[in-house]
Amino acid sequence: MPRLRNESQQPCLLPLLQINRAGLRSVQRLEANGGAGMSAPTRTVSRMTAQPHRGRQIVLTIPPHCDYITVRQKGTRTRYDIQLAAVYDLAVRQKVALDRAAKKARKGK
Repeated sequence: MPRLRNESQQPCLLPLLQINRAGLRSVQRLEANGGAGMSAPTRTVSRMTAQPHRGRQIVLTIPPHCDYITVRQKGTRTRYDIQLAAVYDLAVRQKVALDRAAKKARKGK
C-alpha cells in the first residue's frame, strides 16, 4: 500500500483519517474543553474518498448513536462495519511501528 502524505508531510497509513493542521488544532481545542461543543450525530453521515482505491472510491458511513463506521466501495453492496475502538487501536499500532522503525534507523547509522 503506498504511503500518502498529509499537509505536514508526515507519513499517513490511514488516508481516510487524515486531518489537516487546522482540523487538528480544532480537535485539540475540543479535547482541552472536555469535548464541549462535540455531540453525537443525529442522522447518518456519509463521505467519499477523493482518491480511488483499487479502481473505486471508498464510501465511509457513520450511523447515528453508534460506535462503529461502515466502509464499502462505491457501486457495491458489500459493506464492512468497523468498531471505532478498533480503528483507534490500528492507528496507535501503526504510529508505534513507525516510531520504532525511525528509532531503529537512527540507531543503525
